[in-house]
Amino acid sequence: MRKQTSPVALALWIVMGLVASLLALRPGVVHEARFMPLAMAMPASPMMVIGAEQGCSNHEMNFGDERHTFRAEEHRTMAAPASLTIEAAKNGPLTVRGSDRNDIAITICKAAAADSQQQADAVLRQIKLVADGGRIAVTGPDADHWGAALIVEVPRAQALTASAANGPVSLKSLTGNVGVNIQNGPLSMDEISGNLRAEAKNGPVDLKRGSGDVEINSHNGPLMIELTGARWNGHLTASTHNGPLQVRLPKGFASGVEVESGNGPFSCRLDSCGELRRSMPGEAQHVKIGGDPVVVHLRADHGPVEIGSAMD
Repeated sequence: MRKQTSPVALALWIVMGLVASLLALRPGVVHEARFMPLAMAMPASPMMVIGAEQGCSNHEMNFGDERHTFRAEEHRTMAAPASLTIEAAKNGPLTVRGSDRNDIAITICKAAAADSQQQADAVLRQIKLVADGGRIAVTGPDADHWGAALIVEVPRAQALTASAANGPVSLKSLTGNVGVNIQNGPLSMDEISGNLRAEAKNGPVDLKRGSGDVEINSHNGPLMIELTGARWNGHLTASTHNGPLQVRLPKGFASGVEVESGNGPFSCRLDSCGELRRSMPGEAQHVKIGGDPVVVHLRADHGPVEIGSAMD
């Protein structure tokens, strides 16, 4: 079941004027991501829907015109380098998933809009997977009406950096040193327990079931932090600028959590918040939950803050 965005957070998100495609992704949902490029004046760019199970059969692409969509896929493996760089396709989704394997498995799901199979084949042949020298990337023709989803399965402890523009990024089950930079697309992170540095602009960010040393900076988008288990092992620092912050904590969470609001409305539904339940915009607020030491620091500048239980 999807989690509902609070009325305050949703209202601010609408006022911010971000595109409707980003509003389709509710914070806290990592099983499915809907994507529409921000360059709405370019109808040739694809819309992709990513299923929970990874594989090309779960990726639907729609180019918004009357032509047929033709698909192809490519699979490749490579030795795991000391450090891996992953670049998503233009306007395309990127999924990186840790596993027990020792090498790296890559799947690229290609799509092209065309009037015939012959025309589509000419475009699909130009969509190429680059996988060498510790780098994974996708190149394609200068023309529009094509797209590619990239799925990368790596050893859990693989050190890597990932980047994407105008497409969703999903990271799951990683324990190594991870850096991610994304613009104009949603970012979801699940079961991250290593060292993570994430920079996101103009899109929602979602973190759940994590631990380790994590730093998240979000600009112009909502930030959803869902803490699980009894405590956070490591340190978590996350902030959003010009976006709402939602925090979910399980009952009895032992680690110290500090939540700050710059000048947006503040709402807390936890008994541990004491008398600090709600405040109006313009009032800076600060609340500490749990014991010492404080290992989780969360902040929202110019956006509302909502704190609730993991059952909300």
